[in-house]
Amino acid sequence: MTNVDICIRNARLRRGANELVDIAVAGGQIVALSSALAVTGRDEIDAGGNLVTESFVNPHLHLRKVWTCR
Repeated sequence: MTNVDICIRNARLRRGANELVDIAVAGGQIVALSSALAVTGRDEIDAGGNLVTESFVNPHLHLRKVWTCR
């Protein structure tokens, strides 16, 4: 594998907090996850050793429950 859409380099994951990995994404899916991947990404992102996780977005929200009055 040489070309991917996105390559995130030097990422820290929750499952292996002491190891930095590269994450290759193609077609909206993770296609490779390993240290020092030999890929070229159309977009390259250096995570700089920071934690990379799944999204924390909650698209389901009931406003009537948020704005409750007592």
